[in-house]
Amino acid sequence: MPGLPDSHRLRQHDDYLIYIHSEDINEVSCLTETDIVKALGGLPEGKLNCSVLGIQAIRDAVADYLLYSVILQQGLVKDRVQYESALDGKRGPWAPMGATVPARPWGENESNLATLDERSKLIGVEERKPMIMQNLWKAVEAEAVRRSIADIRLGLGYTAVVLDDGRTGVAYTLRDSSDECCCILQEAGSLRGRSVESIFRQSLNGPPLWRSIGAAAINALAPDGEFPESEGNILDFFQVGTEDRVGMVGYFAPLMKLEHRVKELLVLEEKALGDDRTHPAHRAPHILPTCSVVILTAVSVVNGTFDQLIGLCKGAREVVLVGPSTPMFPRVFASYGLTLLGGIRIADTPGLLQVISEGGGTRQFGSTVRKVTVRIRA
Repeated sequence: MPGLPDSHRLRQHDDYLIYIHSEDINEVSCLTETDIVKALGGLPEGKLNCSVLGIQAIRDAVADYLLYSVILQQGLVKDRVQYESALDGKRGPWAPMGATVPARPWGENESNLATLDERSKLIGVEERKPMIMQNLWKAVEAEAVRRSIADIRLGLGYTAVVLDDGRTGVAYTLRDSSDECCCILQEAGSLRGRSVESIFRQSLNGPPLWRSIGAAAINALAPDGEFPESEGNILDFFQVGTEDRVGMVGYFAPLMKLEHRVKELLVLEEKALGDDRTHPAHRAPHILPTCSVVILTAVSVVNGTFDQLIGLCKGAREVVLVGPSTPMFPRVFASYGLTLLGGIRIADTPGLLQVISEGGGTRQFGSTVRKVTVRIRA
């Protein structure tokens, strides 16, 4: 981690109130508790916890700034005053169904600092349809309105959608984490023969299983030949070096080999894996803006987090979307600043459907798929 730059100004006030000025948000994101202690010329042993509170406040401010920047760009607010009004519980045009936004839950207790995702929920940003799915739909709409569903398989690991012309797409099977029992699909038995358009529209407002179905339907319509495709290990196509700080959203065991080729590899994962290289997913607003290379799991497209995550990658030189769920739409993702797509092409539809129906995952796909990589931008 870099030391505290000279451009930062800090002062002591009351219980070590810290003020920081920097023109580079990446520098601020890299600050550590040690930097705070050094900048203050040391702290008594009984006050070391103040450095922890200080760095938490700094990171919370960065998350707040990033969220404000994103919703300002999306036109959800016109200025900072309107943004603050929403957080204070006042009604705003971006609040879903005109509902009053709850009062902010942070500020009174430093240990209860809200994450970027939590703040997004407070102002209704999560109610907006994921823009990436809307843009993918625009790319296939002309073809999709002529197609219908021939088969759907909801497996434990992946979902497959087969169209009436035989094309097939897959996506990660999402589940509602609040359900203690197995998820079921209320509409089961009535999906075959429905139009792709109706399936997609329902997926936008439906529960997790429906989002998987919608994403798989989009993937079934992925174009061929937009950009040259290469087969082989995606690691061979990464442009990384020994000075790169790599952020990886989602734990990909084969990609952990990157740690031997880069300066630092930071993995963000929802599940606790017992690996000291992994960090909680809610740390994304603090980690991704500091990375020169970012690897995003394609599950982010399925679960609706892609739009937030990609907004945190503006400083990255290489941004990669990887996984069997990857929509192979290089022209769409070029507008988001992605440089590399790593996904699959289906080689054996009957074999793949059997694997998915029997509860298999990526390792069981075997020769039923081809792993392909598309370089969007050098």
